[in-house]
Amino acid sequence: MDHTTQLLKDLESAITKTHEGILDLLHAIGKIHACETEYVHTVDGLAEVEATAQEEAAATATPETPSAQPAATSEDPAQQKDTEDPEPVEAPEEPAPTAAVYKLEDARAELAKLTRAGRADEARKILASFNAHKLSEVSEEHYGDIIQAVKDIA
Repeated sequence: MDHTTQLLKDLESAITKTHEGILDLLHAIGKIHACETEYVHTVDGLAEVEATAQEEAAATATPETPSAQPAATSEDPAQQKDTEDPEPVEAPEEPAPTAAVYKLEDARAELAKLTRAGRADEARKILASFNAHKLSEVSEEHYGDIIQAVKDIA
């Protein structure tokens, strides 16, 4: 009986190890599936950004009009020097943009620029930093942060 008891214990141990191995395999398969899903979402998100980039490129391909030349004055240069203000005129400061100003299209355009520059991996990393695979998964309040992140690495 002692020998039979030992065999049963050995069999029980082997079954337990096999069960643990199967659980480890299931866990690994789950991780692989999650990675595949993440990859698909990332590719879909980048395709969305690239499509927008192509639309923007087509829209901005229209020829630009030359800027207007400043009008010449009839006064001679000596008179102009006498009438000039000695203090330089400062341009008014533009207010800093707030996060509420940015739209989905703004953030998509910035990511598209990065993607067109061959830096799609960095675009993915920016999206991942906001726990997103696609730009549409990022909340509106973070569009300004995304734009700033693109500008920081560009």
